[in-house]
Amino acid sequence: MAAAALLPLLAGAPGRAQAPSDPVAALVQSLERQYNSALHLYQIGQLDEARSAFDATVDRLLGTSYSILDTPALQNELDSLLDRIHAIESDTLDSGGMNNVKPTPKETIPELTFPIDAATREAIEKNTAPAATKSPSEQQLPIELNDTVIRYIHYFTTTGREGLMRDYRRSGRYRAMMDRIFTAEGIPDELIYMAQLESSYDPVLVSRSGARGMWQFMASRSDDYGLKRTAWVDERDDPEKATLAAARHLKDLHHEFGDWYLAMAAYNAGPGTIQKLVARTGYADYWKLYARNDLPRYLRNYVPVILATALIARNPEE
Repeated sequence: MAAAALLPLLAGAPGRAQAPSDPVAALVQSLERQYNSALHLYQIGQLDEARSAFDATVDRLLGTSYSILDTPALQNELDSLLDRIHAIESDTLDSGGMNNVKPTPKETIPELTFPIDAATREAIEKNTAPAATKSPSEQQLPIELNDTVIRYIHYFTTTGREGLMRDYRRSGRYRAMMDRIFTAEGIPDELIYMAQLESSYDPVLVSRSGARGMWQFMASRSDDYGLKRTAWVDERDDPEKATLAAARHLKDLHHEFGDWYLAMAAYNAGPGTIQKLVARTGYADYWKLYARNDLPRYLRNYVPVILATALIARNPEE
């Protein structure tokens, strides 16, 4: 048989990997190879190198010119990568590997479902009446006092009181700086307590997902807001620079969603997650999404905990 006649047969011969003609499929295939290389580093015990390699894989996908939200194959790949990496990091948490990751406060606060008796409700409603605002920025965040928020006020003034007081004391080191930056950026003062839930104001905390610093920035998000990362410095660990980046990110999220509660949720879950929830349900309202059980479990109590913390801070004597 002539050599030219063999070419079509060889092209389709089993065992020969063919590069997909679809550029999106080619990107997914390449990302999987990159992930498997990182996985090999993990399996041979090179945990820090594996962490960097996993980050690089996700960062490469997030940095693509394609719209991930509008490209199902890439959205599926992103979800799959994050799920697999999260599972690996969970396995190494107890051993102190993967950059000595730690559980964040939002991972340790329990989900509360106990009923609120009338006396407790009455006392909390009486003692958490909104105080006079100190600045125009505080007026931007209405505090909803509902059953879920009341449960967390009860929790933080009983079982969770020790941890709350520790975090309040730690915040004193940074409070003036955060107040100054949030006021300058037009951010509600209460959103300062997001840092309490994200990291307990720990400027060098590294989470299971690879988020860093007081405001728990992922590498890709930190690039969006000018936080430098080099072999010698990671500005996610700089309290003032990270606070400024967080304020500007929250401002952008509020501009996108038109609501501070959804902006807070998007800070935690990512704007794409909230965009999909709103598009699927038709509700651009955190509490409606909450009541319909549409929120992911990890996100359900994120906003209520921050509101409870803020209300207690407004009324510390009570």
